[in-house]
Amino acid sequence: MRVCKLTAPIVAILSFLYSVGGHAAILLNDNFDTENGSVGQLNYFGFANFNIANAGSGGASDLIGNGFFDFYPGNGLYVDICGSASTCGVLATKQTFGAGSYIVTLNIAGNARFVGTDAVDVSFGSFSANFPLTEFQMATEVENVTLTAPAQLTISDQGLFGPDIGDILLSVEVQTAAAAVPEPASLVLLVGGLLGFAAFGHRTARGRI
Repeated sequence: MRVCKLTAPIVAILSFLYSVGGHAAILLNDNFDTENGSVGQLNYFGFANFNIANAGSGGASDLIGNGFFDFYPGNGLYVDICGSASTCGVLATKQTFGAGSYIVTLNIAGNARFVGTDAVDVSFGSFSANFPLTEFQMATEVENVTLTAPAQLTISDQGLFGPDIGDILLSVEVQTAAAAVPEPASLVLLVGGLLGFAAFGHRTARGRI
């Protein structure tokens, strides 16, 4: 009977390990469809999840799509990173993300008005990358990023075709990286050790009777 009493906590421990392992939390998920009452606007600064970090120096981004300068029909509203202004906007998340591991997913597309290759720049703590895009090219970029200190995610355009012809940000998502789940071999060792401990406790208890 003592073995049975000891195995119940073992089962509880293993259940806990699986309950905390393998789950990721979505911290930011934005496709811009509900911005501005679902109506596009040039030089838009009212983003729910982003600030235009360089607005004070002339930076701007356009909220387009949904029938308004709709270069990628069927994708709702989205962002032309280089707005109708003198400088391409730098979008910075209003949220600051703490130290930890994250998965960043970007749905991006090339400009729709100029033949050639421009690039989207992404910065997140010490991580930085640029993603070249040709006209009308669509891409999904997934990056694993580890932050050692709190940071904001910033998204910008290299502006190679001028300050008002930029690449497109269709959507962005940031989620925590899933916690590690013990590998099967590790679980076997763990269960074996716990059961051995339980059996030892049972024998010791019997020896005292």
